[in-house]
Amino acid sequence: MRTTKSTVEPWFVAYALVGAVAAGLAPLLLPLWVSRGSTAAHVGLVMAALSFGQLSAPLWGQLADKWRAHAQLFVGGLALTGLALASVSLTHDPYLLVAESLVLGLGIAATTTVANLFIVERYPRESWSVQLGSLQTAYALGQVGGFVVAGLLSGLGLGLAIGITALLPFIAMAFGRSLPRVPGSGSRPRFHLALHLNVEPLFGSLAHAYHLVHVGKAIRALRRAPAALLRFQLLWFVINTGSSFIFSFYPLLLARLYGVPTERIAWAYAAAAGVGLLLYGPAGAWVEKSGCALVLRAGIAFRVIMLAGLAGVALLPLADRGLLALALFGGIVLAWSLISVAGTTLAADSALSEGEAMGLFSANGALAGVSGALLGGVLVRYFGYVSLPLAALALLIVGMAISRAVPEPSPPEGRSEGESVHLDPTKQGDPIAGTTVVSDVAMAALPNPKQGG
Repeated sequence: MRTTKSTVEPWFVAYALVGAVAAGLAPLLLPLWVSRGSTAAHVGLVMAALSFGQLSAPLWGQLADKWRAHAQLFVGGLALTGLALASVSLTHDPYLLVAESLVLGLGIAATTTVANLFIVERYPRESWSVQLGSLQTAYALGQVGGFVVAGLLSGLGLGLAIGITALLPFIAMAFGRSLPRVPGSGSRPRFHLALHLNVEPLFGSLAHAYHLVHVGKAIRALRRAPAALLRFQLLWFVINTGSSFIFSFYPLLLARLYGVPTERIAWAYAAAAGVGLLLYGPAGAWVEKSGCALVLRAGIAFRVIMLAGLAGVALLPLADRGLLALALFGGIVLAWSLISVAGTTLAADSALSEGEAMGLFSANGALAGVSGALLGGVLVRYFGYVSLPLAALALLIVGMAISRAVPEPSPPEGRSEGESVHLDPTKQGDPIAGTTVVSDVAMAALPNPKQGG
């Protein structure tokens, strides 16, 4: 199979800074800041607002396609992100924080959506996989760097740390001159039906899908979907809602329930995310060898074991449980390597068209993020932080039961057993026709901070 050499462009640095803010610093600092003057329920509202704001990705894709103003929208998204973070650092009012978090989600959605459009609008379809892989690697490296910076800033005070974080999007704007020119820029506004969009769960997830999700189309797709696909969509919602209980509140959970200092949380997540990057290749190879349904069950089972351990450590009278809690949390993060690769492959290999399947898949994960953040806040308010690992464990066990009813997809007609169509979360293929990846090419799904990558 012909491969395309990846190209690293100067503006990737700006996208790495977006990754540092959206996937590294904000997920750690924002819940801690909100909790200073509000209840856990308000924390959940703020995190849900951030996730809801990022569901605006289809709007930004439409505007970019209609106005052909990609660079302006990218820079505008950076400005929204920076201004929202700066305003967050100045208030503890929970209702203002909800509004600012929504704006932050809008800014992140704008930059991440347009960044991917810089690739799919300028490169031929056969090279999208490689080029998007390079782009998302930059984002993932930014995420790891963001956690490192968070660890370094943790001793300066949360307000100052968030203020410094707010500077990063403005630094990224300095790369505005290096942003690529998209064909048709400066032309008359137009509307093209074949939109390549990016529907993002919380914190700028890297599980990208370049498809506009219409409610009517989604309902029609579900009506004609086979039972196996409906079971998979239910499974994906259940396990991601359970995971959201942990990842929407993890800095507060680890600090208040296990006594882990903020800087240790940041360094531990950076280490887990860095190690996780090395596991996506082997996970893809395992999918090719053993099948995506089996690998998905293994990933869920591993996360169940880690969650059971985390809940047990919370309930047992251990003297120093912080380090053990961090190790178990790291295992929860690493489980995403298996879950993401196998889950995305199952979604892409469904009976629906690739666009419909991946649109439903991404929207499902995003809505699970909103649900988990809201419900998690309610759980903490009435039952304390110990309820989060217990509730997550319960939903992941339910997911394990559902996963046994999710069959291995059969190869479509005209495709051999040795190859399958993968829509890689970081190396997305043709959103219209699909990209065939032979078995000796490992998928590489980069981290999703909402779901634990």
